[in-house]
This record gives sequence, structure tokens and C-alpha cells, in this order.
Amino acid sequence: MEELVRKTLKENGQTLRFLENKGQVKNPNVLYYFNGKQGSVYIEKNKIRFIAQEYVKMEDESFKFDSLTNALPEVNNVLKSLHTFTLEMDGANPLPNLKLGDSFGTRYNFFQDLNPKNWVSGVHAAKDLTLEEIYPGIGLRLYSTKDGALEFDWIMKPGADYEQIKLKFTGQDNLKIDKDGGLTVGLRFSDVKFNIPESYQVTEDGKVPVKMTFKETEDNTITFHTKAKLDARYPLVIDPTLNWGTFMDDDSGTFDEYLYAIQIDTLDGVIYCAGATNKNITVNVNPN
Repeated sequence: MEELVRKTLKENGQTLRFLENKGQVKNPNVLYYFNGKQGSVYIEKNKIRFIAQEYVKMEDESFKFDSLTNALPEVNNVLKSLHTFTLEMDGANPLPNLKLGDSFGTRYNFFQDLNPKNWVSGVHAAKDLTLEEIYPGIGLRLYSTKDGALEFDWIMKPGADYEQIKLKFTGQDNLKIDKDGGLTVGLRFSDVKFNIPESYQVTEDGKVPVKMTFKETEDNTITFHTKAKLDARYPLVIDPTLNWGTFMDDDSGTFDEYLYAIQIDTLDGVIYCAGATNKNITVNVNPN
């Protein structure tokens, strides 16, 4: 059972959680957002804002090793710099319908200062969300892979024109389309890579692969391009992936090393986990 609990907790930590904005983010245009070790992503009605974060590790030099408790020195991740860039859907519907997928059972509470009027509670977290009709006949679904990468599914209804999609980038240092057709967004201290691992039409016989690449049509504006002949009778899915390291913590085994005890209350069915971490943690409250 302990091994199952460890596995379940680790798998849960490898899925991005899109948090609804109920006022804890002061920008009212932000609908949903998530935070990860590489930075934060804010989803608005027709744009996505990325805030990349650069951290440096500083070990507490005053720490003295305690042989009785086997305590480890505290390592603080200190924020060194930020870089913000924005992906705007040029010419898109300013009021797309937001459709949520499955939600997590956990609710989040934010106590940002001492004034109860500013507290926000009961914030939902979605596993995926879709901006419907962001362009005529086109929706954008956002979700994550198991390793924490952000997936973009552009879903075209039969006959919809994928060339409507125009992605205007602002704030980056440079923008480059690679030889493999991927897109690299150059930032001050790192690069962000968009790939298109899979695109296809959905037919009665299953998926029909379609090779798609990025194409720069004008300054800092990106579209999709294919030489394939598409069948207007069937939906088309273009599936870019954002590879930014990963957004979640790495699978280093640190969680297992610091999970000291697991106790199961057989009467209430509650599992209690005790451990330690040197990472910043958001406190979650599950009302159930």
C-alpha cells in the first residue's frame, strides 16, 4: 500500500493544474493559470502570457549538520530574474466560450494578507480547458503530458481553415524556426521550444497523419503550414507541445527520500503522509 501511495502522489504531481482566477490574480483578464518550476502561464481569452523564472540555489552557510537527526542543510532557491513573453491569437474571437474538462477534487485557498476581505477560497483546478470557437470552426484545448509539458490541441471542425490561426509573439529576444520545423523562442536566460510531434485528420478508419510545420508569415507572427492535401470532410488536429524543461519538479526520487511515514486510518479511509521538503509549498484544503 505504501508503494501505491508513493506512486499515486508522484503521478498526481506530474499533471498541471489550471487554477481558476477568482481574484487572487489581480489582472481581471486572466481566466486560468498555473505555476511550475520553470515559470508561470496565464491564460486569457485570446492570449497566453508566459513568465519565465531564473533561480539560483543558495545554501545556508550557518547550518551545522546534526548527526542525531541526519538533517540536511537548507537550500534556498532565490529568484534571480524574470522574462515575460506573450502569445496572442491575432484576429481571434475576443469572447470565446471556455469549456472545462475534468477537475481535481482539491480546492485551493489564498490568504495573501491580513485582511479577510482579500482572502480567496474554494478555487477550482481543472485538468484541461478548451477555448471554443477561438477562430471560426476552431477550438484550442490546453492540457499537460505526464512529464509536465504543456500541450496545445488546435481542433478544426470539418472544412475549417487552419490558416486562420495567426500566433503573434511579443516580448521575446528572438524567434526562430528550426530545420526540423519546430519553433524556438529565445529568452534572456533560456530558450522555449515548441514542437509539433503529431497532427492528423480523424476519419472512419482512425487517425491519418498530416505533417505540419511552423511558418513565419510576417515579423514575429507564426502560422502552420503543410504540403499535404487535406480532406475537408474530416476534422483536423494540430498538436504542438511546449518543451520548457518540464513545468513540474523533476523525477529525482527526492520525494521518496523525505517521505518518512505513512499511516492509514482504516475507519475513516484517510491516508496521512509525513515528510520534509526544502521547496516552497502551497497549502491546499480539500473540503471533502
